[in-house]
Amino acid sequence: ITAGDRHIVFVNEMADQPLRTLSYITKHGASESVSETLDTKQFYTIIVFGATGHLAKSKIFPALASLYCGGFLCENFAVVGYARSALTTEQFREIIREAISHAPPTASKPTCDSSMFIESCFYFQGSYEDESSFAACADFLDTQVECGRWEAVNRMFHLSVPPELFGIVSDLIGARLKSSSGWNRLVLEKPLGRDLESSRALTERFTESFDEDSIYRMD
Repeated sequence: ITAGDRHIVFVNEMADQPLRTLSYITKHGASESVSETLDTKQFYTIIVFGATGHLAKSKIFPALASLYCGGFLCENFAVVGYARSALTTEQFREIIREAISHAPPTASKPTCDSSMFIESCFYFQGSYEDESSFAACADFLDTQVECGRWEAVNRMFHLSVPPELFGIVSDLIGARLKSSSGWNRLVLEKPLGRDLESSRALTERFTESFDEDSIYRMD
């Protein structure tokens, strides 16, 4: 995913196929924002697995805050951090606040007061390999995050976890966490396998829970 001052491009990459552009949105001026294209009667949740890790703190959360400041996220959204560390939501928000203020020069940084973004962040402690944790997280989303009379709830799952956990986490998301009323997206960080054969094996496993067009691979 690439975000710039004038456009955002979402791409989807197969191990043995060329890049395919899925969506392209152009910003023609400061008054226009991508959030205007989102349905205000729907809710949008971004769940980041591995939320206390280095990648999430140094790249993902500063980038999401930057997108929020740029108008690329609407008001009816939430970010949920999922990790094994014992934290409260308030402690997690402080981690995000620190991550944004100390983001490295190469990271996207917000250009506005990010306090409203941080207030939209929640934390859930759970195992990456225990189905009961995913079931409890589903209840947490339903009762504490996505509360309200929405026409649909859309969920994006960002896997910022060790590659050896990709398969089991994808399986358990498919079994317990996918939205039944809106779209579901799976975002993955490289490496995706050791070679072409193992990459294809992972793709087969991912597509047991997600359509190929709903899987986003980030290099």
